[in-house]
Amino acid sequence: MGSPPQLKRIIDSSCWTINILTRTLSLQLNILATGSMKMARPSGPKVRCSGQWTESRFNSFVTSLLRQGTRRWGPLQEVKKAANVSRGIYECAECKEHVPVTVRDGRKRKQNTFVDHIDPIVDPAIGFTTWDEYINRIFCEEDNLQLICKACHDTKSTEERAIATERRKKERESGI
Repeated sequence: MGSPPQLKRIIDSSCWTINILTRTLSLQLNILATGSMKMARPSGPKVRCSGQWTESRFNSFVTSLLRQGTRRWGPLQEVKKAANVSRGIYECAECKEHVPVTVRDGRKRKQNTFVDHIDPIVDPAIGFTTWDEYINRIFCEEDNLQLICKACHDTKSTEERAIATERRKKERESGI
């Protein structure tokens, strides 16, 4: 028998070979089952975009377009104007600190202020309900918008994510 380093190389090589054989066998079984070379990913039926998209992909596409449209939404710009203290400096609605629009992170600049919906677009305690409600909430007026700094935005987003995670956990447990 070889020395420990040689033995380790043999074991690593064997594990690598077993891993490759397992993936190859999985691909071959998938080819036999589907007639396709692609590895199968779990997805629903492709019923949107001439049979190319799943419902989930379609929802992501629509959501992305709506979010892009908010960049030109007037009330967002008005909230930015109202929070402007001086050139490039804004007042955070949460912590009341004066913060720059961007901050340097190494060689790049990162966004440091965000126009935030006071009432979230999708309520984390309820989840997505309808597209009509989603559109009404994303294109809201100034009274539901605030400019906040990155630290406050991260804190608020983390809290909302925790609520949504808890809701989804309860939904899975109850079988909804």
